[in-house]
Amino acid sequence: MGAGPLNFAPVDEFCRQLYLEHLEEASFLYNSYLAWRNDPEITWRDLQDLEDRLDAHIFALTSGGDAAKQTCLKHLSKADSGEIYAIARFFCQAHDGQCISLLWETLLKGIDDELEEESEEYDKITAAARALRQDYPQEWRIKLAAILETTHHKLFPIIASAVAITRKMSDKGAKNLLENIPSPFLSSALENVAENHTTSHAKLLYPLLEHESAAVRQLAAVGMLRLGETHVLPQLLNQPLVFAIPIALAGIRQQMQIVLQAINKKELNIDLIAALGISGDLRAVNFLLPALADDELAYHAAHALNLLVGANLYEEAFHEERFFEEDLFDHEIADFKNGKSPQHPGGRPYGENIEQLSRDPAKWRQWMLDNESRFDPALRYRYGEPASPQTIGRSLASPRTPDFLRRWIQYELCIRFGLGAPFSVENPVKQQYRQLSGIAQWVQEHGSAHTPGQW
Repeated sequence: MGAGPLNFAPVDEFCRQLYLEHLEEASFLYNSYLAWRNDPEITWRDLQDLEDRLDAHIFALTSGGDAAKQTCLKHLSKADSGEIYAIARFFCQAHDGQCISLLWETLLKGIDDELEEESEEYDKITAAARALRQDYPQEWRIKLAAILETTHHKLFPIIASAVAITRKMSDKGAKNLLENIPSPFLSSALENVAENHTTSHAKLLYPLLEHESAAVRQLAAVGMLRLGETHVLPQLLNQPLVFAIPIALAGIRQQMQIVLQAINKKELNIDLIAALGISGDLRAVNFLLPALADDELAYHAAHALNLLVGANLYEEAFHEERFFEEDLFDHEIADFKNGKSPQHPGGRPYGENIEQLSRDPAKWRQWMLDNESRFDPALRYRYGEPASPQTIGRSLASPRTPDFLRRWIQYELCIRFGLGAPFSVENPVKQQYRQLSGIAQWVQEHGSAHTPGQW
């Protein structure tokens, strides 16, 4: 794993500053990308602009050759997560195994028993993993798969995703990964094992249905369903709220009834709202409408409702700009501390009008009354049409479908209809387009075998 010293010619100061500037810009774009993924005003397709701009900075580093490598290596110990992402992609695109090893050695120093998810070191590891997933040389990935069978446990969170996307993870590697990966990365390891799409891995996920973390239990259940282990569904009914999403993805009406009976409207959360929308069950409307009155859940409830009934009740709404103390002039700070944000000279708050789904329960109720004849309570629905491979595929591709729903919808065609083609919402937008095209072709060839709306 060690890497010897690299001999580079000295880099002149102008070039060094230029490469550092590319890293700084790439870091800004990377962190903007992460923020945009959770921005209700941004669609998943909008991310392509940031990805293209990021690629341009990484290409500039690649064009810099050894001088850029030397600059990046010297900057490693000070690099933030966005810079780590850019450096890792640069080294991978350059097929420079020695530089990649030096990057790994730097990152491994930050992994210890005290590592937490909300930490700078965690973000750096996650950024490196995302970079390797995208650009680690394909011909080297079989060697990464072999590392998962070794005792280099600290490397696992960096390399596992790059292995899973190639579906080269062995049973031994998957077992070693789940048993020994540092605990903050267990959830991502679960998704990596399921993404590897090897049915023999399902037995490794089963014990995690009893894990102390509800999030881990949920991902283990989804993973087992992705690997074809539907026999686990009756067991999930013992904790219907924890397992609401996998139950909704499976699409069995009687089991969804148990989830609905267990829900307390005052205890809804984002995952339960997602499950209600994905279920396609019209009975879920009565649970989603009250959530529109909750400021924390209104956005999610509106999109879950729309995923279900396809009302498309979009309207313009004013979103006031949020300020932070560091954004303000000295004379504005006192008012800000008293709860008053800066305003236009005329007294209007700063902000903009955006298009969003209505959060008004009365409008949704009226729409449901006006359109009641369109729906059959016995059927499942997706965007107002009887649910089918076609409508589910379109919902995955739609720019209107937000990330909190797409992250689960991506598994529906696999769990419900047996789609084996790879797809991940974590992939770059251009790659998603290519994969969605393949999925659309599969749906065209196989979708007619399924009755629309059938549970």
